[in-house]
Amino acid sequence: MSSLNSRSRKWLEDNGYIAQVVEMGIPKTFKKRDLFGCFDVLAVGHGLVKFIQTTSLSNASSRRKKVLASDAYKELANTDGVDIQLHLWFKKGRFWKLRIEDL
Repeated sequence: MSSLNSRSRKWLEDNGYIAQVVEMGIPKTFKKRDLFGCFDVLAVGHGLVKFIQTTSLSNASSRRKKVLASDAYKELANTDGVDIQLHLWFKKGRFWKLRIEDL
């Protein structure tokens, strides 16, 4: 499992959510498009809908700014039953670790 999005999806599923990577590749380019311009993974479970931006710990600041500046964040942040999170992945020794930041 190499992508951080896949790691987040698996972590969510292991914790009782139904999760899907919603970042899409744009055909005939090397670019990707996030859901609403800022989310990579969508998950449902435990009475919640989670919108997640997945990144490395070193890119946290730029990804946080991207989410907070989005129109989607402004709408979703005040919606009951919605969580918006950054999944920040980093390696500790040989193992990948996850730090979750609620926005």
